[in-house]
Amino acid sequence: MDLLLSSDSHPAIVRYFDRARDGAFVYLALELCACTLNDLVGSLAAAAARDAAAGIWTGGMRPAERGAEEDGARGKEPSVAHGFRMQEGKMREALGDLVSGVAFLHKLGIVHRDLKPLNILVTDGGHLKISDMGLSKRLEGEQSSFETLGGTFGWRSPEQILGQRSTKSVDLFAVGCILFFTCTLGV
Repeated sequence: MDLLLSSDSHPAIVRYFDRARDGAFVYLALELCACTLNDLVGSLAAAAARDAAAGIWTGGMRPAERGAEEDGARGKEPSVAHGFRMQEGKMREALGDLVSGVAFLHKLGIVHRDLKPLNILVTDGGHLKISDMGLSKRLEGEQSSFETLGGTFGWRSPEQILGQRSTKSVDLFAVGCILFFTCTLGV
């Protein structure tokens, strides 16, 4: 919680407003966002597959070759997805938000340790916000590495998988994975 409070002043970090506790849970009041990056990429992939089937090229992004079926995704498309489909440079701008947010965290000595599309939120305006700082760790003083077991399978760096000491590079590896996932529409 303290790491979120110390970092939420940056426009690419989700804003924290309040919290409440009961016997079993902690409830957080955070900035309202439209969807996760995972939701957005899924919607874009489904839209690209529909457009490809209809012979429409939406520009900028290559239609997903995995043949994402409609399976109800049409009705669930986040409203922000339309803007990404219509503006070729919008995804590059949004991914710049992610890189800027990670650079800000690293400047504060904070390593997120669990960056993945489900922990990146998308605002109605199409900006990305880093969220879920639950596994984050602050490097103190001259410390440059730490023991780690954190991260989500599929988004962990080689150091995390091998149980080695980790540095800020674990976040940079995850950013690269997220960029690839986003640019290929999850293929």
